[in-house]
Amino acid sequence: MIYDLETAPILAQLAEVGYEFARFHSNWYMLSFAWKWLGERKTYVLGLDDYNGYQADMQNDYSLTEDLWMLFDQADITVAHNGRAFE
Repeated sequence: MIYDLETAPILAQLAEVGYEFARFHSNWYMLSFAWKWLGERKTYVLGLDDYNGYQADMQNDYSLTEDLWMLFDQADITVAHNGRAFE
């Protein structure tokens, strides 16, 4: 399986040299992921807005993460775009 993740950034207020003070406003969360099976032409995409409850909590990535985990379970090998540096 070949895949790519998109995440929201961590939002924080940083002050002083060396980041001695930090006030975090929100942590990162997964926005979407895309995948395809090697040798197939079709690419699939799932995003937070594909799930029920998105309007109530736009940062709840539980179901999205769960679906990605199920795909990982089906794959013999996964290849990530920018995986070593990011994912």
